[in-house]
Amino acid sequence: IMVGPPASTKSTVASGLVSRVAKDAIIMSYDTFKGTKPAFRKEMANLVLNDKNIIIDNTHAKRKDRKPWFELEPIVELYTKIIVFFDLPKPLVMHLNDLRNKDIASGRNPSHEPIPDVAIHTWYKYLEPPTIGEDGSDAIFQFTSIDVDEIIKTNQHFLEWNC
Repeated sequence: IMVGPPASTKSTVASGLVSRVAKDAIIMSYDTFKGTKPAFRKEMANLVLNDKNIIIDNTHAKRKDRKPWFELEPIVELYTKIIVFFDLPKPLVMHLNDLRNKDIASGRNPSHEPIPDVAIHTWYKYLEPPTIGEDGSDAIFQFTSIDVDEIIKTNQHFLEWNC
């Protein structure tokens, strides 16, 4: 489960994990899923029943946003539940968002939607940082850097063992 502010490279890291470590994993995100939240949960349950590795790519600022994923049957019994926490300073995230907006304006990366600054401020205002054991999590990877290669390299052995 990814936890981090909008524009913090969560999706980039998730894609990097799939391409380099967890090649059979499925990335699930409210941003790309076409349907309702109940339909999203149903799709998640189907993936679990089909023994798929799943990366949940959403912001998850509050515990109540993360908790349902840990309670979804049969995730409770079958999965190693890892929180990937992007503990980045707000000025860095605001800078990343500025870069994203410049990429969109220049046409270099039109796939990302601009994030309103208020969404980033709101995420930080309501953040409840994850803790080990919270809602049934087995591990937390906490990152204060956005170096995707370093994130994957540092944790590759653990990730390969669990995927």
